[in-house]
Order: sequence, then structure tokens, then C-alpha cells
Amino acid sequence: MEPIAQETIDYADDFFFHLSEKQVKEKLDGWKVSQPSLHMYILFIVKRMSGRGQWLFFCKLLFVMDYCFSSEYAALKLITYENLKRFMYVQMDANEAAMRRLEKEPVGLVELADEVDDMNQELLLAYLQAKIELHETMAPILTELDTNDICLTMISFGFLYQGEMEKTMKGVN
Repeated sequence: MEPIAQETIDYADDFFFHLSEKQVKEKLDGWKVSQPSLHMYILFIVKRMSGRGQWLFFCKLLFVMDYCFSSEYAALKLITYENLKRFMYVQMDANEAAMRRLEKEPVGLVELADEVDDMNQELLLAYLQAKIELHETMAPILTELDTNDICLTMISFGFLYQGEMEKTMKGVN
């Protein structure tokens, strides 16, 4: 699978990071119908966020990732609860290892090389890391827990999207 183009990432960033809170809520509500299992998982993470600015930032990052994969490859087919659960069990071990690394020494997405090498999305991951770092330094709204949740969710969703896109492109359900 080819990496997502920088132009796609830039377009998505410009579009989604200009959405109002109301527009973010409306887009997230749309996932209740189109991707109910992902919507449920996203709400679980959102409830862990430390405030309004944090969950808005998190959702906008997810929208960027969703747009990038959908526009470069194909629209994401429905991910069932069973498929999401199965995927998350597989990811849990990788996430626990990544979380232990983050607890010892916080690092960015790109530095979690063992966890992301197989994704082949260096530009997207570099963008996500830069965006997270910007919100940690210039507009410090993210707590350490927020940052860890965002990093691990982005890695998980990246692998989930990549796997689902590869199945779609091969015509496998």
C-alpha cells in the first residue's frame, strides 16, 4: 500500500482543523450510523480526555486520518463490533508495550518505530506527531494521559484502517 500523499494530508488538516465544535459533533454523530462500533470506541476515548479542547483536537485528528485513508484508497466499509473487538485484542499487546515505553520516556509517534514500521505511512505519522507536539508546546492543552491516548489510538486506527483498506482493495470482507 502506497503512503498517503502530503497534499492529501495538508488538505485534510486545513479542512478539519477549521471545523467548529458544532460541526465536529455533527460529523461524529454521522459515525453513529456509518461506523457505530468505531463511534462507540471514539466516545470511550473522548470520555477519558481532560476537557473540551482535548476531545475536539482528538476528533479532528481522527477525521484527518479517516479522510486521508478514504480519499487515497477507498471508503471504509462497515467495521463490525466483532471485527473491532478482534482487532483491539490483537492491538492490546502492542499498545501495552508502547504504553510502557511512553510511561518510561514519552516519545512521539515516529519514535515508536517498532509499532509503526509496518504501516508505511511515514508522512501521515510525521504530520500527526507534529500536530500533537504543537498542541503540547505552543498551545499546551494536552495532558500526558491525553497525549498517550491520542498516540495509541492513532497507531491503532492507522493499522485498523490500513488492514481494512487492504481487504477492500483485494475484495475480501
